[in-house]
Amino acid sequence: MERPESTIGRYFSPEQMSKQTHIFRSFRFSFVPIGLFARFITVVLQIMSPSVLALWRQGFIFEVNEDTKTVKVLVENNFFDLGVEGFNNSTTSNGEGTYQIRLELISTDKAYCCDCFCRILDIMLTVAADWKKQNCTMFWESSMEPLSYPIGIDNLQRMYENNVVVVEMPGDFALDTAIPEFVIPSYKGNRYLQKEVTISGEVLGSGAFARVNVGTVGGKKVAVKEMFMCEDPALIRCRFLYEVMMQSRLSHPNIVAIEGICVSPFSILFEVCQAGDLLKLVENLERPISWSLRRKILVDIARGIEYLHELPVPIMHRDLKGLNILVFSCDEKDPVCAKVTDFGTAIKYTRPISTRVVDNPTWLAPEILEGKEYDLSIDVYAFGLISIETFTREQAFLGRWSETEERILSGERPHIPPECPDFFSTLLQNCWDQNPTSRPPWKSILSTLSKFEEMDPESYSALEAKNLEFYNKKLRRATLAQGKQDDRKLPTPTPSQPDYKAIVNISEDSSTDSTDNDLRESSKLSLSNGSVGVEQEEDFAKKADYESFIKKRMSKLGQSNRNIILGARKSSVAPTIREKEGEENLF
Repeated sequence: MERPESTIGRYFSPEQMSKQTHIFRSFRFSFVPIGLFARFITVVLQIMSPSVLALWRQGFIFEVNEDTKTVKVLVENNFFDLGVEGFNNSTTSNGEGTYQIRLELISTDKAYCCDCFCRILDIMLTVAADWKKQNCTMFWESSMEPLSYPIGIDNLQRMYENNVVVVEMPGDFALDTAIPEFVIPSYKGNRYLQKEVTISGEVLGSGAFARVNVGTVGGKKVAVKEMFMCEDPALIRCRFLYEVMMQSRLSHPNIVAIEGICVSPFSILFEVCQAGDLLKLVENLERPISWSLRRKILVDIARGIEYLHELPVPIMHRDLKGLNILVFSCDEKDPVCAKVTDFGTAIKYTRPISTRVVDNPTWLAPEILEGKEYDLSIDVYAFGLISIETFTREQAFLGRWSETEERILSGERPHIPPECPDFFSTLLQNCWDQNPTSRPPWKSILSTLSKFEEMDPESYSALEAKNLEFYNKKLRRATLAQGKQDDRKLPTPTPSQPDYKAIVNISEDSSTDSTDNDLRESSKLSLSNGSVGVEQEEDFAKKADYESFIKKRMSKLGQSNRNIILGARKSSVAPTIREKEGEENLF
């Protein structure tokens, strides 16, 4: 039977492909295993039970359905007919032909299309693996703009099995065009396009690799974690894939849930937590933290980490701290008060490791700082430090990181105030024990925390009274310290000494191409070629007015053939501004 051009055109026309998710791959084999294509078709028919829409000598079109979702698939080989359109045919050095299999999918459901692609890809890899010394290259191809981005079968198989980009992909192609390796086939949750996610200006947090903003999708408020793009896009891509793959497989009331993902730009959507992180609650002295709320928060954290450690393949968080604990409620009667988040450095634990992935030593166990092998007990150590912070209302260690490391390695730990009950003090000391094998299991930790509920009303009231007394002392010290700071009055700027001075030099020499961005504080500005231009100075009391003036002057840069050099300086009567921000040049 001849190739059914009309049938192929009906299902895979440019108009159809522009409206639906379209995946196009070709697999190029270095030698021709007899029966490969026939066996591949047989296994596809047996496993996927599709409806065959068209069949010919070199290929077939079939349809796969699941509920209301449908995917149409075109599979074709060019070994018998080297004239098949769409293939760049070639021969090997010994004159043998190159065997290719073409795989094309189209569907209105992006997630289902990606899932079917990976099921078919798995079948192809399984069938091809039966032939030893087989070598195959997969090419990304688009019907609109033909591309050839090869990847060897070894890397392809590792990529498919681990959902990890193991090589840098050459070329420039959009990630939102349904490349399954980047939208993560194992992820079964919601996928969104950039236009579907609205991000507000409210920032919930920011780290070295990402920023978290409040956003909305489908009318629902979410927390949008958008990865920073840097000089190494492959690194960011891998971190995104890794975190989604890790956290999307977790399901527990005390683990923050993923609401969806977006691949352009790389973003993970989480359930939103308006109360903020635990460190924010700890350092906010405007409200006390009762023992009942403290116990509930610590129990929630312990249950979340216990769940991670008791998975069939345990997960070690490795970056447990107040910033990575989100407080969903400050009412200890609610089912959930706290949840664990940020699994960017988490790892499946199979054996002790020694890699350090976090710079800040404050919550790191001493064995990590020493470069020794460590195990799951490092999360118990961090839990102990988080626990004392909820009482002292400050970070466990303050000061330079290098000094903090020395203190931890010497065996120093945070001071435990006498207002803490004895059993709680003992728990903390056991959790942050220098010896990892002496740290308690989570069941023991939860059992100790349950002692708060076992206290008689009189003892518990006395405990809360001590807690309130300690809080009031802390609040008074903080208020006194703030009062002393407020007493340091700054001199008031006078009109003759403005806070901001903007200096503009407009060169009369249109050929000047000055790259001198130093601050100009002289009455005449010398340009890099030695010419002197016409200077304009403006004084401003407010930074907003000063910046507005600078931006207006800069906007004229593209409208004039003269060189405009902008500089600025700050008055000596604004020491706090100079100390914090330094002098600046907005050019």
